[in-house]
Amino acid sequence: MKKKILITVLTYPTPSHKYIETVCTAGITEEGEWIRIYPIKLRLLNEKIQKYHWYVFDIEPRPRNKDNRKESYFCISPPPGSIGNIGTENSWAERRRLCLKNVFYNYQKLMEASDPKGKDFISLATFKPKELIDFIAEPKDVKKDELLKEEILQNLRNQGELMERQDIPQYWKMSQSIPYTFYYEFTDDSDTVIRLMIEDWELMMLYRNCRRDGEAIAIEKVKNTYLREFKKKELYFFLGTRREAHVRCWKKPYSIIGVFYPPKELQISFDL
Repeated sequence: MKKKILITVLTYPTPSHKYIETVCTAGITEEGEWIRIYPIKLRLLNEKIQKYHWYVFDIEPRPRNKDNRKESYFCISPPPGSIGNIGTENSWAERRRLCLKNVFYNYQKLMEASDPKGKDFISLATFKPKELIDFIAEPKDVKKDELLKEEILQNLRNQGELMERQDIPQYWKMSQSIPYTFYYEFTDDSDTVIRLMIEDWELMMLYRNCRRDGEAIAIEKVKNTYLREFKKKELYFFLGTRREAHVRCWKKPYSIIGVFYPPKELQISFDL
């Protein structure tokens, strides 16, 4: 079926045995419903998919024995191109109208709505933190990522799809391992402290662009944007679950797959 979708989420590419490299791509329909589109080899496409652009995707529901999350759809063919975009005019008014139709403020209520034992559970959501507490960058060992990439490439060579190192597709060369795992620590409307991983592409690209100035400076610049600057915004998170974590009922199946940061709207008061 054909579906018009406003793309709001792109995560950083991850290596995949089945698809070589995948990006979590999600968006919102004209009715305000969330849709997850899979798989998208984003940097292999001739026409790049961009956030806050409308696209018409040819999709079909994922088989529920493979993915029982109702928002998950299989992409039969990528869209030929954008059919329009939504800008930031009037304090992001149109983006707000589409993206903020159903917002969670309480993490426990979100988890109840996400219970896979429920009839119509959710796996994508918009969430408004009450207060940002911290932005955390934890160093990680990238050897596992690099070994997985090499294993995938070796499999392609064995299949005759890659004969020499220089034959690696350009889009694959661009996918650099990020030596940090990033987290937000924040409170919800009950003052419960929550810590969730951030997988937003924008964050990873900001880190990569700042890295030329040195690790310490890069982390400080990223933290300045995602903590200090975003505290000045009307901040929301786009949250999504990993299928395995959701099926196994992990306590924290969600990660932050996108950040929505319109300017704060002025509150005008009148003295009578």
